Amino acid sequence: MNHLSPYTIALLLNEGKFSSVKAAKTLGFVSHDGLTRQLSKTWEYGVVTDWSTLSPGGDLVFDDTTVAKPYAKRIANVHWVYDACQERAVTGYKLFLMLWVTPQGTSILRVILPGTENLNELVRQTLQELAASGLEPRCVLFDTWYGSNQTLNLIHRLGWTYTCRLKSNRLLNGRAIKQHRYLGGKSRTGRLKGVAHKVQTVKHSGRYLATNELIPYTSVSLAAVYQRRWVIETMFRDLKQVLHLEKCSARSLEAQFHHVLACLEGYLFLKKGFKHLSPEAAQQEILARWRNHSLSQEDFLAMAA
Repeated sequence: MNHLSPYTIALLLNEGKFSSVKAAKTLGFVSHDGLTRQLSKTWEYGVVTDWSTLSPGGDLVFDDTTVAKPYAKRIANVHWVYDACQERAVTGYKLFLMLWVTPQGTSILRVILPGTENLNELVRQTLQELAASGLEPRCVLFDTWYGSNQTLNLIHRLGWTYTCRLKSNRLLNGRAIKQHRYLGGKSRTGRLKGVAHKVQTVKHSGRYLATNELIPYTSVSLAAVYQRRWVIETMFRDLKQVLHLEKCSARSLEAQFHHVLACLEGYLFLKKGFKHLSPEAAQQEILARWRNHSLSQEDFLAMAA
């Protein structure tokens, strides 16, 4: 990322409710029509990392989130989707992200706004493409929704290690996993129904975790591995709370996708330019400097370089 779009700068400089009119007044160097038109043009600001440039030994993390559009009537791709946070169906769409996470930072490998496609099939297709590119993750981390038999078998066949969460009714050695006893935090090893390799499972805080790595784990040690997946959950939170992920009323799917890319661009900018601050604190620092006229548009572009 070597420059920022004016729309992304507008996202960074606005708190609370977001609109193109409000953002244009804040910026002062572009009209609200100019900001709106930018969403319909070819997006020139890349956020997806070239896979060949990735640092080795990263975690491969993927998940989706619901982008709620409760008042939408004519936005493309909006339909009823289940929101795990609200524990009910809402109108909106799903946003899927696949990340490469290393101690040096987080890279975005794929951004998808799925429509009628089967998301699990898209995930398996991407995993095979990553393997063909020579990528070798330290661990593949994902939630219950993506723990299908086909996905677990594929990751194991690729020679990769995974750690994931399982539903309590998955069959381990012919019995529901919740019927097994995990005494002293010890693990149990066996075969899941439909999975062609052995897995190791643990119970931690009422959740069941599984891995195809058979070195002995306890509930605490495997939970520590799974905890590395949390980076994507905090990313989704920051995209919604700081960068206005759900605050776009554009009707076309292309414009919605460009809004998502702008939010991601803003997130990467905050993480790169303010490494020792949370995205929320980084935004407050930017706002303070902008209001004191110690930060200009040129300074934004210099920090993004």
